[in-house]
Amino acid sequence: MLRKLEVLGLIVFCALSATEIPRAVGHTPAEFIFDETPATVTGNQAELHRFTITGHQLACTTITYHGVVSVTQVTQITIIPTYKECIINAGGLSATVTGFSNGNCWYAFHANGFVDLECKAGTDVTVDAGTCVIHFPPQANIGTVTYTTGVRPDGRHDLNLQFAVTLKTVHTDGFLCALTSTGEGSLVWEGESTWIAETQPGNIPLNLTYAPTIA
Repeated sequence: MLRKLEVLGLIVFCALSATEIPRAVGHTPAEFIFDETPATVTGNQAELHRFTITGHQLACTTITYHGVVSVTQVTQITIIPTYKECIINAGGLSATVTGFSNGNCWYAFHANGFVDLECKAGTDVTVDAGTCVIHFPPQANIGTVTYTTGVRPDGRHDLNLQFAVTLKTVHTDGFLCALTSTGEGSLVWEGESTWIAETQPGNIPLNLTYAPTIA
């Protein structure tokens, strides 16, 4: 009887082991990795980002990014940008970007390269340039970002981003708007940024590393 139980136990062990093997063979999703948390993520434009709207260019002298992460390994970072001193080259129109600073909207940067624009219900991001008004409603998978791990002067890792993003737009342009566009359109966002991580509070530098998908 004991011998039969031993054989039965061996059969059960082998069956369970066989079912566990496929799980170990799976793939590791892309992640952002921090030394410790909570961590603050900040960044700016490595060069002037290019925003192309119906053939015209929107440029902002200052663009900064800010986010807070509470877990050391994440597949998504929520970021709120700030845009200052923006001009549309169609007649040199001064433009303001609203929707982010009041906390209504934010970007979700996924480690797999996709980006989402998320907003509270009934809100959007708006570029107001006088008679030219452009709305950006919430939208998913608006393009791709290529991430690479860089090295800071102190030897710690930072994150380099290259943008290739297209956002859907809704124009409510008024009379004499140089964009000559109404209804639905699009904005193409290109450029590069560098993000760093620091402790929160304390502002002590941390490593921010990108780990790509491993099959």
